[in-house]
Amino acid sequence: MSLETFKALLEREIAANEHKGPWEDWQPSADRALRELQIHQEKLRAALTNGGREAISEHCADLALIACKIHERFGAPALEPSTLQHAALAS
Repeated sequence: MSLETFKALLEREIAANEHKGPWEDWQPSADRALRELQIHQEKLRAALTNGGREAISEHCADLALIACKIHERFGAPALEPSTLQHAALAS
């Protein structure tokens, strides 16, 4: 799966959860965000055990979105894509 395909999956997951309110408005505490990671990790574990590629993809997207929100709320300030590319090339 390419990054573009995974990005489309993330966008689909955001759209599927619009009934919960705008993504930008979700501002969880650190404890709440970690709890969401645990909940969705368990869902992914169940999907991996019981099969179901669609469910596995959905839960991977959920985990990635929660990780993005944690980064947004608690991580380093946003970096310009050119800065990220330069850092990757320097490694």
